[in-house]
Amino acid sequence: DPLTARLASREHDLAPIGDADVPVEILPLTRTIDGLFARQRGMLALQDRFIADAAHQLKTPLAGLRVHVERAQADPSKETVTDALQHILRLTQRASRTSSQLLALTRAQSPDLNETAPCVLLDLAQVIPELLGVRVHDAIAAGVDLGYEGPAGPVWIDADRLSLQEMLDNMIDNSLRYAGRGSILTIGVSVLSEGPCVSVEDNGPGVPAAFLERLGERFFRVPGMTEEGTGLGLAIVQRIAQRHRAAVRFLNGSMGGLRVEVVFPPARTTRSVS
Repeated sequence: DPLTARLASREHDLAPIGDADVPVEILPLTRTIDGLFARQRGMLALQDRFIADAAHQLKTPLAGLRVHVERAQADPSKETVTDALQHILRLTQRASRTSSQLLALTRAQSPDLNETAPCVLLDLAQVIPELLGVRVHDAIAAGVDLGYEGPAGPVWIDADRLSLQEMLDNMIDNSLRYAGRGSILTIGVSVLSEGPCVSVEDNGPGVPAAFLERLGERFFRVPGMTEEGTGLGLAIVQRIAQRHRAAVRFLNGSMGGLRVEVVFPPARTTRSVS
């Protein structure tokens, strides 16, 4: 049997079986197997990308940790050890944030996300203030005036609440990091002609128009920015939005800073889900 011989000769090959030399009676089966192979190839590619990204992004902070440990060992004076520990703390925070965001991006890119995190009917006018409440202390610590603007009535979308929290957190983190102390950060819910919208706007330095369209790219950081960042936060926002069939827009806001809008398709139904 040519098909049996062809399959027996494979080892780790996940290429499609195809229709050649396949008896018509089992074509539905082999096509189903090809679909499984395609999903497996996607997962393996995602795994390979994660490993490569992690190796690249964690290389610098890990090398820095070694430098400052060796520095403290070579000169155990109080001043040197204290300075080295401060650098070690900053580098471990950077490594921790980078690994967390790489995992978040990988989760958002997973082809199985829709099965593990099904969308339900959510009222943005209720959910966003609730999600925002857990970030108040972070804003106070960053010296940022955090506020909310939204309608009195419900704004329904189909979404996964945990993904929505992750998306909002990354939008807020981006503004807290780059807007600066003393800035104003406003989270908004509105209904545009295209659909329900969640917006995050600050009055920070903003982003030059030439770089706005690149903000959702993985690892992209605006040239000239001195604040440390991974360049992954807005890429996570972009990917989660795509999962929800939503559009992300990066704009220069009315307050002079950056405005990020996520516009969702209208909910399929407005009946409340318990």
